Amino acid sequence: MNGFNGKLKLVLLAAAASVAAFAAEPLTIEEAVRIAKANAYEVLAAQADSRRARAVVSEAKGSLLPTVTVDGQYTRFAAESTVVINSKEPPIVIRPIDQKSVALNLSQRVDIFGVAGLAISGARALFLASEAIVASAVNDAALRAKSGFLDVLRAEELVGVADERIANVQEELRVARLKNQEGAAAKFDVIRFEAELATAEQERLQAANTLDLAKAAFNEVLARDISTPVELVKPGPVPAVARPLADLTELALQQRPDIVAAARRLDYQNRYRRARQKDGLPALNLSGGITYNPDAGGLGGMQSDASATAVLSFPLFDGGTRRARVSQARADEDRARILLAQQSRAVEKEVKQAYLNVESARQQIETAEKGLELARETLRIARIRYEAGVGTPLELSDANVVLVRARTALVDSTYGYRDAIANLQRAVGIEEIFV
Repeated sequence: MNGFNGKLKLVLLAAAASVAAFAAEPLTIEEAVRIAKANAYEVLAAQADSRRARAVVSEAKGSLLPTVTVDGQYTRFAAESTVVINSKEPPIVIRPIDQKSVALNLSQRVDIFGVAGLAISGARALFLASEAIVASAVNDAALRAKSGFLDVLRAEELVGVADERIANVQEELRVARLKNQEGAAAKFDVIRFEAELATAEQERLQAANTLDLAKAAFNEVLARDISTPVELVKPGPVPAVARPLADLTELALQQRPDIVAAARRLDYQNRYRRARQKDGLPALNLSGGITYNPDAGGLGGMQSDASATAVLSFPLFDGGTRRARVSQARADEDRARILLAQQSRAVEKEVKQAYLNVESARQQIETAEKGLELARETLRIARIRYEAGVGTPLELSDANVVLVRARTALVDSTYGYRDAIANLQRAVGIEEIFV
C-alpha cells in the first residue's frame, strides 16, 4: 500500500510539474488574444444570449406548424344508465358504467396576412443582433488582452530602467568613494550617492510590484488564476497604418459589430410594428380530430368519429388596445433609428480619435528617441566632468534623473503606440488596418 501511495505521489507531482511548465510557456500576443476570446466572461455570456435568441427563432417558426395532440380518457360511473322501452325486453344501456376513449386532434393556424412571417423574420433579426453583440464582446476581449499583454511588457522594461539606474548610481558611488579616499572629493559626495542609491532601490521595488500587479491583471483578462506564471514573447515591429482615415471610418460603419447590432434591432422594431398593425385583420384557424370509443353503446353510440372545423375571426372592437400597441411599436422603432444614428456618429468620432492617437504616439516615439540620445550624452559628459574634478555630484545626479526620465518616456511612447494601434483596431472592428 505504501508503495502504491508513493507511485501516486510521483504521478501527481509529475502532472503538477507539467501543468506548471505549460502555464509558464511563453505566450505571443496572438495566443493571448485567442485565449481571451475563448475564455472571457463577457464573450461566454454573449454566446449564451445568442443561443437563447436562436431558440426564439425556432419557437417563432413553430407557430406556422400544426399542433397535434393525443388525449386518452377513462371514466367509471357509480352505475350504468339504462332505459326501458318495452317491458318485455331487457333495458337498453344508454351509458355504460365504464367509458374509455382516445382522441387525435390537429389544429393549424393559417398565416393569411403574414403576421407569423413577420414574427419569424423579427426573431431572426434579434438573433443576428445577438451574434453581432458576441462579435463586439470578442473585439473588447481582444483589446483587453492586447492592453494587458503590453502592460506587462511595459512594466518589465521599466524594471530594466530601474536596474540601469541602480547600476549607474552604483558606479557613481564607486567613483565618489575612490575620489574621497584620494582626498579629491568630500564625504558629502559619498553620502549623497548612497542616498540616491537607496532611492533607486526603492523605485526598483515599486517597479517590481507594478510588474506583479500587471501580470495578475493580465491573468484575470485571460480568465485564469491570477498567480499563473506569465512569460511573454515580445512582439515584432508594428507596421505603419497605411489606410486613410476616410477608408477606416467607412469600414467601421459597415463592419463594426455594435453598428450591425443596432441596425438589426431597428430591423426587428420595424417588423414588430408592421405585425402590430395587422393585429386587427381576420384570423383563420383550422382544426380536426378523430375519436375512438371502444366501449360505445346505448342509443347513438359510435366507436369512432371524425370532425373538421374552420374558424374565421373578425376583430370588431378591442377598446383601443391595438392602436395603443401600434403607437408603442412605432415609438420603439423611432428610438431604435435614433440610437443607430447616434451610434454611427459615435463610431465616426471614436475612429477619428483613435487614428489621431496613433499619429501622435508615432511622433512621440521619435521625440523620445532623440531625448534618450541627448540624455545619454549628457550623462557621459557629466561623468567626465566629475571624474576630472570640474563637475559636481548634483550635476551627475541630475543627469542620471534625466536619463531615467528619457528611458521611461521611450518605453511609454513605444507601448503607447502599440496601445493606440490596438484601440484603432477595436474602433474599426477589424485587425487588418495596415494595408
